[in-house]
Amino acid sequence: TLNKLGHDLMKLNVKKPIGWIVVSLYCDLKGMNDKAMEFIDKAISLDIKYSHSYLIKGMYLLAQGQPKQATLCYFQSNLLNKDIRSLNGLIDCHLSLHRFDDAFNLAKETIILYKKSPKALYLMGKVLATSKSNINECIKAFSKSLKLDPTNELVALRLVDILIKQKRYDEAIEIVKSTLQQNESMSGRSITLRIKLSKLLSLIGNYSD
Repeated sequence: TLNKLGHDLMKLNVKKPIGWIVVSLYCDLKGMNDKAMEFIDKAISLDIKYSHSYLIKGMYLLAQGQPKQATLCYFQSNLLNKDIRSLNGLIDCHLSLHRFDDAFNLAKETIILYKKSPKALYLMGKVLATSKSNINECIKAFSKSLKLDPTNELVALRLVDILIKQKRYDEAIEIVKSTLQQNESMSGRSITLRIKLSKLLSLIGNYSD
């Protein structure tokens, strides 16, 4: 189990942060938020230059509705090690704090930093999706992301939901079908897409496919 792995890693070297991080993640998985935070703080104290500890703590704080505090952790993580995950966290914090301009500017920087990255384009789409006036640009960003990674169900579902709101059902259906085809060998992952396709077909009165 994750808990056993963490303790095994601590036995190898109790002064390294990785074991404490794993045990912290296990506690978070089990809903033991205080313990999870206690262990991640221990990991930080053991190595203040280990970026992943700050990344995890930022994730905890954001999930607990503390975006201001999470921002500091994600910023420190990114300062120590440039990583699109910490930039994602910072963007989520800005959006939670209704700082659209900050989120947008950071998403633009992420695209420049990670050229042709589907993840970077997804982050831009996520930012643009918060404003109805930017919905067409949002669709473009998600579409470009999906073109670069046609197996990505998360991007496909976000794009499809926006198209449904605009009643562009045929486009939405084509995206779902295309993504399903790309994920043929991963039927377990595609359950959500299959459900989405069924709902779309029922919306247009097609019960034969």
